[in-house]
Parts: sequence; C-alpha cells; structure tokens
Amino acid sequence: MVRNHQGHVVVSAWRVLFDCSLAEEVEFAVCCEGLRLVSQWSQGQIIKESDNNTCIRSLKSEERESSSAPWIVDAKEYMSNLEEVSS
Repeated sequence: MVRNHQGHVVVSAWRVLFDCSLAEEVEFAVCCEGLRLVSQWSQGQIIKESDNNTCIRSLKSEERESSSAPWIVDAKEYMSNLEEVSS
C-alpha cells in the first residue's frame, strides 16, 4: 500500500511471489513493486513504509547493494522518477 503525503491510499495491490525465498526478499520485492506502480500512477509526494528497516535503509543509502541488488536497484530507479519521497 502506498499513501500520499496526506495519508490517503494512492496504490494498493497484491500478488503471489514465487521467486522469493526469504522474508526480507519479499519486503524488497513489495517495496519495489509499490514504487513502480506509484511512479506510473501518482503525482506528488508519497510516504513509503515498511516493517523491514533494512529495506528502508537500503533505499535511502547511496551505496550499491549486493544481496537483494535487483530489487533495490529497480526501486531506486522508480524513486528517481518521483517528485519527492518521504519515509
């Protein structure tokens, strides 16, 4: 679920992920998918939330990721298309 800066839901989606073996991987995948959708369907600021601090730290980091690199690299690319992102 992705909310705008006023707390209203902008995007909500679900699907089955078959290619994730760890809970952390799922969090990265979900975050990436949410950012992909919101970069296509929303304008203005968004608030990104996750139960996984590692996911949020990785998205804020300027460093290149290794373990969940494909998800984080994609998510950072989607974030660059957004006006502003809060966490």
